[in-house]
Amino acid sequence: MNNKLKLLLPVITCAFLFTGVSISEASSCAVTTNNITICLPYGQGSGRYFPNGAIIKSNTSPKVYYLENFTKRPIESPQMLESRFDWRALIVTSQEAIDEIPNGTPLTFRDGSLLSNRGNVFIISDGLKRPIDSPAAFLRLGFKWENVKPVSDAEIGLHPLGERVTTSSTYPDGVVFKRPGGDTYLVDDGQQRYIPSPLIFESMFRWEEVVDFSSTVTGPTYFVSPKGDVFYPDGLLIAGDGTVWIMENNKKVPIASPAIFESLGMSWRMVREATPFEMSIIPTNQLGQIGRNMKFYPDKTLIKSDDSPQVYIFDRGNLRPINSPTVFFSYGYSFNNVLTFPRRVIDQYARWQEPLPFNPAL
Repeated sequence: MNNKLKLLLPVITCAFLFTGVSISEASSCAVTTNNITICLPYGQGSGRYFPNGAIIKSNTSPKVYYLENFTKRPIESPQMLESRFDWRALIVTSQEAIDEIPNGTPLTFRDGSLLSNRGNVFIISDGLKRPIDSPAAFLRLGFKWENVKPVSDAEIGLHPLGERVTTSSTYPDGVVFKRPGGDTYLVDDGQQRYIPSPLIFESMFRWEEVVDFSSTVTGPTYFVSPKGDVFYPDGLLIAGDGTVWIMENNKKVPIASPAIFESLGMSWRMVREATPFEMSIIPTNQLGQIGRNMKFYPDKTLIKSDDSPQVYIFDRGNLRPINSPTVFFSYGYSFNNVLTFPRRVIDQYARWQEPLPFNPAL
């Protein structure tokens, strides 16, 4: 992490009291400083969940997921991921952390994606694959052939068939166009939504896919969507006003310390500098939970610091040391499963004094 970002995060100490949670509902637990065990369903309570908008995978599987509404949505191919996200934002975590997140529906290509399969070209619009019926129809909308990505039957099969795009079609939903003055707009429900900043644009779209606006496609008047401007997506990391923030539900939530940020497995490379204007238009949620407490991992998650070979295992919210390779291997563990964090992350977790005992069963 660079020195500039080290200075961006104030350290805030917070304490929380959880009440009214049934143990029978629980999928994960944590231990408070006064040794009270708190069990919460995934997505409830500070420190138990990854942020919505994150892309994650385990350190033992290539499968990647997108987190939305506290469910994990499988991403079926690298091309599908690249249509929406940046690989640098990928969070690598434990299989135990993946397993505790409820399953969601598979993710699909971003609206506006141009795809080809078996000699046909499609645009994804409202989740549907709309065939483009001729080169003339394709070029009339300002599309570029180099933006068409060949995909497999399985990838295109995730999208139901939609209406054909012809030489009389208007811009399909999902298209991003640029007006002569340079302003960019997203087509949504047949209307235009202004994209007010490069930060928003670059977190969701690709400059090479923008088409030049043509009144011959839409007519001279294009109605403004009642949905308002396109806003910042969940999970976007921004720096401004001396703090690093994460977007959640259209508001910016402060992240209280570098250790909290790093405990989530997030990358400093994905923090984007926001302009004063951008900071001014984003509402603030000072009570947002995602940035206030360390990420707690499920039981049996293995972790270590980046400056020591000492391995720990999460046990009821605290770290239990594993003091020898003999004990480590007696449980059938693999060093490939161990998550590595900066020392300041490890130091934030409470620890059991008693180490993990040898497992005589193996």
